[in-house]
Amino acid sequence: MIYALYGSDTYRSRKKLNEIVEAYRQKTGADFDFHRLDARESDLGGLKGMMGTSSLFTPKKLIVVEYALGGQMELMLPHAKVWQDTKDQHLILRHETLDASAKKQLKTWTPFFTQSQEFEELKGSKREAWIRKEAIERGGFLSDSDVRNIAAKTSDSWFAVQEIEKIIVGGKTEHHGIFAKAPTIFDLGDVFFTDKKRALGILHYLFAGDEDEFGIFSYLANRSRALVAIKQCALEKRQVPSWFGIHPFVAKKTGELARVLTPAQCGFFLSRFFEEDFRIKVGLSQPKDSLVRMLME
Repeated sequence: MIYALYGSDTYRSRKKLNEIVEAYRQKTGADFDFHRLDARESDLGGLKGMMGTSSLFTPKKLIVVEYALGGQMELMLPHAKVWQDTKDQHLILRHETLDASAKKQLKTWTPFFTQSQEFEELKGSKREAWIRKEAIERGGFLSDSDVRNIAAKTSDSWFAVQEIEKIIVGGKTEHHGIFAKAPTIFDLGDVFFTDKKRALGILHYLFAGDEDEFGIFSYLANRSRALVAIKQCALEKRQVPSWFGIHPFVAKKTGELARVLTPAQCGFFLSRFFEEDFRIKVGLSQPKDSLVRMLME
């Protein structure tokens, strides 16, 4: 089998290569037989023998050729069909920016690729989505403004990663663009009624992650109804009736929230959700707009 990774975005292609090698390592375990060659420095004359041999104890082999689309690989072309059909030996050809010669050779080799992937520089929304994903993989969650700033500053993925690391290592709080952990809809429910600034940040993060806005609105509206019921029961010094249908865990979390809010505040949120629910149902608003409007009041 022959795989090809190429393109000017060297960070993403290098990362993909490392992922493939690690997956292969985990799959083969003790039988891991891995070789890496650099076409600029290594003599590729031995590649034919490496791809054509296997043993009883190491039946599978992974060979990576860096800067593969150079002069030497032309000499390997007669063996391409055999390597394409080989199941136990996997050849990965990796190259970076393609000059005229490399493009010509790529065209010649393409029919023999089992799989190939080009890594062009990302632009616009694709670049922003990649930056956000990279931050998440590093345990950070960037604000929309941080993502846009990094995307506008550079198209170089290596540099973008450094900028992401600066924010994460800097230990910024969510008010300045990064969350300590991935915020969830439940985190939003914990702060929506008490900390508008934090809630707004989490809300935008959830929307950026394609969270269903109707589901978020419904969850918070139900939370406001539970808040009023629990607050009233607390004032009357009685247990919340089971027919209210409030889960014990939800009752506990909402009870903690009710203790820091006045009855008037609890009632205000319930009435606002009622008003916005009406606006949504008659087509005057969307859940996303309604929730942002409530937080901006």
